[in-house]
Amino acid sequence: MPFTLLTCNILADSYIRREWYPLTPDEWLRPEVRHPALAAHLAASGADILCVQEVEEPVFDLLQAHLGAAGYRGTRAAKSLNKPDGCATFWHERFTLEAEKRFPYPDGEPGRAASGHVAQILTLRDGAKRLGVANTHLKWDAPKTPLEEQYGLGQIRQLITALAARKPHADGWILCGDFNVTPDAPVIAALTEAGYRHAHGAYPQACTAAPNHAPRVIDYLFHSKGLNAEPVIPPPITSETPLPGPGFPSDHLALAARFDWRH
Repeated sequence: MPFTLLTCNILADSYIRREWYPLTPDEWLRPEVRHPALAAHLAASGADILCVQEVEEPVFDLLQAHLGAAGYRGTRAAKSLNKPDGCATFWHERFTLEAEKRFPYPDGEPGRAASGHVAQILTLRDGAKRLGVANTHLKWDAPKTPLEEQYGLGQIRQLITALAARKPHADGWILCGDFNVTPDAPVIAALTEAGYRHAHGAYPQACTAAPNHAPRVIDYLFHSKGLNAEPVIPPPITSETPLPGPGFPSDHLALAARFDWRH
């Protein structure tokens, strides 16, 4: 039976700076306006699984209450190093949680601070099938950072290795989140080389954010060969689209795809 999975960076309040969002009306940066709008948007999406990033604990509680009334259950994996946010995944009652793992990236090295970023790895029972879901937010690296110094590339390699050890426990895998890179980045090449398929790979115009007023793709849904994917294309954005704003209450658009088990 097909199902839909949605991923979205919902923008932690702790990271909001007014000067970064000159196009956003003031009310759309206020928690009392933005948070209920986020909950309503996610519930109205109809997605069977919701993977969200930059989720602070009070927002998780609000989402859990709102989505719980619509038949969802959820869990959150907090970042390390006392960072205020983390990743959270909600699934509709059709699924049953069988296993959950919080995976802190082991990216601290001598002379380099750990990032505190994490991945959330779940195994969900879907009838006779088991679905593996990895929800993550990779650390941003400044342009021209040498490959060996890139946090994001190291993190995706660490996650690929971690999932390889868990692959026998699921019939198919989805790896998604805010990867903070464009499709030509080594992070995306590493996923492709590991056998994962880019659900929106044929749609380079499916931009999900506009940092510095430049629309680009930085959020992704990848899946294993055990699944087929039909991408849902997000609405177009331009350099003048207010994000957050009345159209969407985060600085990232939600990205979704319909999946079905391969026979």
